[in-house]
Amino acid sequence: MPQPLGFLHSKPLRFFLSGALFTYLGPFLFYHLYYIGPILALLIVELLVHILRFSLYKSFVFSGGNFAVTPSRYIQAILPVLLANLLVVSSLAPYTSRLTVILVSLSISTFLGYLSSSASFKKHL
Repeated sequence: MPQPLGFLHSKPLRFFLSGALFTYLGPFLFYHLYYIGPILALLIVELLVHILRFSLYKSFVFSGGNFAVTPSRYIQAILPVLLANLLVVSSLAPYTSRLTVILVSLSISTFLGYLSSSASFKKHL
């Protein structure tokens, strides 16, 4: 008998669902915290989102198989994304709208996040 949530056994689907969640959560929080300053808002959002994301990656997205999510590998995976976001926010925030900053940051984060996560969490680096 098929399991009701059996489709969640697909690793690409779990990665996609996790990505979709954080694609909306991060920018939503950043948008609403922007008034405290873009850099401070980014740092708070990154800290909060990555604590949640690490837990979800470890227990749901990359559990078992050929992947290992450890704190050191997670930091290795998010460091390029965090540095890119800091560069984008500090460079664009003074000159453009909040929405533009979010869209540029989101585009870069999505691309770099996928590449670095896929590479960092493989068991045999």
